[in-house]
Amino acid sequence: MDSEDALRMLSAAHARQDRRRYANVHARLHPGEPLPTEPRRSQEIEVFGRVFRQWMRLRTSAERAVTAATVVAAEDAAFAQARALPD
Repeated sequence: MDSEDALRMLSAAHARQDRRRYANVHARLHPGEPLPTEPRRSQEIEVFGRVFRQWMRLRTSAERAVTAATVVAAEDAAFAQARALPD
């Protein structure tokens, strides 16, 4: 496996994780509301994943270890930013 294959695998893993996390946050914040239709959902998931990972990188590992509330706050902030995309 070369570095390009490893990068593709990491990118695919992040995309799967972003889709699952986005759907879970959507269900928590908007119970009973269906997910947005494509391609809007894909745009929101892309922004959500990018913002979530950036937000978490800003936190220290010690802060992340202290509480899961940090992750929930990161999810909520990323979701709000993704939903704020113009139509």
